[in-house]
Amino acid sequence: MLLEHHLQMKDFSEEDIIEELITFIVAGYDTTSAAITWTLFMLGLYSDVQKKVHEELDWIFGEDVKRPATEDDLKDMKYLECVIKIFGVYTVATEA
Repeated sequence: MLLEHHLQMKDFSEEDIIEELITFIVAGYDTTSAAITWTLFMLGLYSDVQKKVHEELDWIFGEDVKRPATEDDLKDMKYLECVIKIFGVYTVATEA
């Protein structure tokens, strides 16, 4: 979209496009790292939730704890997904 605007309007330089892309990348990285940090922090505070996440991971991986997670494994992590979403809302609310 930025490149298309640059090619059509010529009022947006290549340097402007690069600056905007860097801003998007940094903002995405910052949001993701904050969500992960808060999720881990909240899991530490709520041992009952941590236990349920652990049980879900045990159910998915069983005894094979060294194998990498697959896309199907990620789809099966329903409880963890809910936890991340709930704690993510908390993260956004506390940063506002």
